[in-house]
Amino acid sequence: MKRHFFNGLLGTAATLAGVLAASAAQAFSPTASPLPSDLWNFFDQEFVQPERLEFQNTSAFKLDPMSLVFANGADPVEVFFINEGAGMRGSLFTKINGSPEQTVIQEISSRDSVLSEDDGVLQLGQGWNLGKQAAGTKVEFLLSPWQGSDWRYGADPTKNPDGLQHIVAYQYQDWVVLGYEDLFGELGATDGNNQNSDRDFNDVVIAIRGLAGTRIDQPPADVPEPSAMLALFGVGAFGALTRRRRQQG
Repeated sequence: MKRHFFNGLLGTAATLAGVLAASAAQAFSPTASPLPSDLWNFFDQEFVQPERLEFQNTSAFKLDPMSLVFANGADPVEVFFINEGAGMRGSLFTKINGSPEQTVIQEISSRDSVLSEDDGVLQLGQGWNLGKQAAGTKVEFLLSPWQGSDWRYGADPTKNPDGLQHIVAYQYQDWVVLGYEDLFGELGATDGNNQNSDRDFNDVVIAIRGLAGTRIDQPPADVPEPSAMLALFGVGAFGALTRRRRQQG
């Protein structure tokens, strides 16, 4: 079920204390303010799937997750938590220009998310400041499906534990929205290490400003139907024949 933006994000001292406590173990500091509520609502409605429904979205440009770069640089880079629908409490890491991974979110859980936890530590729209990044900086965000796990689901499917895609990436204006699937295996598979994955890519959804990537939803170039090609050939041949007769005359 979709949740409305938590209006009391920074409304009480207790809430603020909880946010700071959750951020204490992070490699990056919190942003000065949360994501504006109208923008959060848009991202939540457009990119957070209902639980166990396979991801579908046609309102934004689909990107190759392996191609993400800060094309024009960013100061600062800000990452915002949109929602989560995971049964496990995972962690989110980042690698910048291939450097060792750093923790962005230690524990992905929330009292207001699609699958809420009574003791969840995150607020919807909460953000992290990743500092200044130069133009052309390549970045990857990786999901650990549960805290302490050695598994990482990243942009390159061949490096994922099951060899499958676990990230969808979409461009909306100057934002990139990433959605993650945290369950191992093909849709519905239950044998071996498979975890009856729903492939809904809502186990954590984040938004990053200033990223760019290569579109993979470009429509193919228009190619005339064979019948149209024959018709064009016929018109061209007729025109050539007419010109030849005129020259002979």
